[in-house]
Amino acid sequence: MKFKKIVILSIVVLIGLSGILYLNFNENANADTEKNRSEMRSNAEKDTYRGARKPKQDFNYGQVVKEIKAEPEIKKLDKGIFKYVVISVLTYHKLYGEETTPSQAIQEAKKTLETNNAFVELAEKEYGITMTDEEVHAYIDKHAPTDLEDQVAFAEALGITVHKLNHEVDFHSNRRGALFNGAGLKEKVMEKYNISKDDENTDGKAWQAYEKELQDYMNK
Repeated sequence: MKFKKIVILSIVVLIGLSGILYLNFNENANADTEKNRSEMRSNAEKDTYRGARKPKQDFNYGQVVKEIKAEPEIKKLDKGIFKYVVISVLTYHKLYGEETTPSQAIQEAKKTLETNNAFVELAEKEYGITMTDEEVHAYIDKHAPTDLEDQVAFAEALGITVHKLNHEVDFHSNRRGALFNGAGLKEKVMEKYNISKDDENTDGKAWQAYEKELQDYMNK
């Protein structure tokens, strides 16, 4: 199964099938050639969500999503993006063999959206970095993969297109990647923390530094 490290929810805590990690951590995220896009997909497929956890093999998205949708608490949710995010959270945990109830997933989804909003607020307040919705959509069009096996399977299981997955379900999560890589946030964080461009883990260190700021900001 490919696309595991990118999977579901876009939420560095979990984050989106379109791939917040793909958008955030790849050094070539600003490349626009087909060769670089191909390399980006290849690199994305090699990792496993930056951790020791391993995804299940031969994961059946269609069956899993069908079972999730049948849960009484999921049925009660209004149709809309939030419901998709909750389903994504549950699917993610099942992919990694983790036990999570629908109630826990709902709270996790709320926290995810809260974190995404705080990420945007902090970028503007602390660094003066902003992006319009149109700019984010353009960034997603340019950089987000659309043909990864698991991504396509998950979109089909939800009954939506990959385009809707990228641009609607995962939009707020992908905004984080767009701000970080496409609007100059990474460079400002690197300058603030004296992170060298020559460091082989430049993207990771900058992201971690900003994530720490985000945690402190949300805990105020």
